[in-house]
Amino acid sequence: MSHKITLIATGVIAMFALAGCSGALTSDEDALVSESSQIAVPDVVGMQVDLAEDQLEALGFDVEVNDPVFEEAIADADLMVTEQSVSEGELLAPGSTITLTADKAPQD
Repeated sequence: MSHKITLIATGVIAMFALAGCSGALTSDEDALVSESSQIAVPDVVGMQVDLAEDQLEALGFDVEVNDPVFEEAIADADLMVTEQSVSEGELLAPGSTITLTADKAPQD
């Protein structure tokens, strides 16, 4: 008899084969691994760019920032995300690139 324990934690899957187990994945298990390695993209529109970058990078995404209006160097803390290239809730593999469009944050 084959026994397997699958642990899923923050998008990472570890398979542990118990005694007497072949270690080979069934098609259902293979599909679970593929689906589980995808991460849902959060909504970062309206956030400061530096905080949005930190959040996306912590999830394993690569981040690029476009600031089409401002060519001079402005600190990321002074920029707000106005658009993101991938919609909230879409599933992407770790290492995928998300492009953020930024604009100067409104002054209080």
